[in-house]
Amino acid sequence: MMVVEPESLCWVKARLVKRKELTGSAWAREFAALAQLKQVTADAGRALQRGVADINAQKQSTGTTAVVEQLDHFHVLQHGGCAVAGLEKKARGLLLAATKRYAAWKRRRQQGTRMLSWRWVLSAQGRAERAINQWVEHADTWERVKQALRLVTPEGELNTRARAEAILAEALPALPEKFGRSKRLLKQERTLTYLDRVHGELQALKVADELRQAAVRQETLRRCPELLRQASPQAAVLRGVLLLCGIILHKAGAAGEQAKQAVQAIFRNARRASSLVECINSVLRMQQQRHRRMSQGLLNLKRLYWNCHCFRTGRRRGKSPYELLGLPWPAPQRWWEPLTWSPEQLTQKLSASPVAV
Repeated sequence: MMVVEPESLCWVKARLVKRKELTGSAWAREFAALAQLKQVTADAGRALQRGVADINAQKQSTGTTAVVEQLDHFHVLQHGGCAVAGLEKKARGLLLAATKRYAAWKRRRQQGTRMLSWRWVLSAQGRAERAINQWVEHADTWERVKQALRLVTPEGELNTRARAEAILAEALPALPEKFGRSKRLLKQERTLTYLDRVHGELQALKVADELRQAAVRQETLRRCPELLRQASPQAAVLRGVLLLCGIILHKAGAAGEQAKQAVQAIFRNARRASSLVECINSVLRMQQQRHRRMSQGLLNLKRLYWNCHCFRTGRRRGKSPYELLGLPWPAPQRWWEPLTWSPEQLTQKLSASPVAV
């Protein structure tokens, strides 16, 4: 059982459990220990779904805000991508078979031996052509599905649930049974939860409407630089819109800068994939090959190292996950030093940490 905080990449929880112990009540206990939990981005595992339902039932009984559940887009799109790859493999195989048939027919013709039937070649070419057409058609449809799940549309506008549901309702029936698992998951309401949360947080911003709209439009265009680089009248208009939004925010002074920073934070925290857990899993599996058995103590040791090490690249560069999370961690020179401290020393160092003030 693994829990990762997405903004800081802090590895919050890691516990080895047997398959029969992986239940909804176990996940509910893990979630209950996270007092500030607001959203759970997870795959379609039944135990995880039951755990979120149980913790929301507990919060409802106490009158606290329920936890938002977001279906992981990483695995949904991965399954669809595998289906597209299968169609491509089939089309390439049939095309290769048709090419070989044509080569054999041409070789017989040049040698003057008994000719092969041209229909034999045409039948293979027809199958290859139909497979290629299906591959291209379904790949284009799947690309439309992927675009429907993005926070910012290809036109440079903020996506909405109504728009995404309309595209999915039109595109999903056109996909074959190979996409069955992805189609079932995409039809669930929690697939687009992140859009509801983004729009709700934008409306809750205590800024003027014109500043909010300018900041949102500026951020959406900033995330679609390919629209601004084109040599077309539409791209020129969008560049003018981006310039106008910047002027509006600049003239507003501190209020405009506040609106800009707030909108950027909302967009950055629009989590819709649990790929962060998969990234840590990939590192963990690579290290697990060096050990015969992964114990809970060794797993805790690896989690401590991950949370104490400083990132070398990216916007988190120079800080550790504990620092980014805001924990009062003393940041020792070596990550294993806290293991040598006594409980009294650890308490003293934590209380003297500037983050704790």
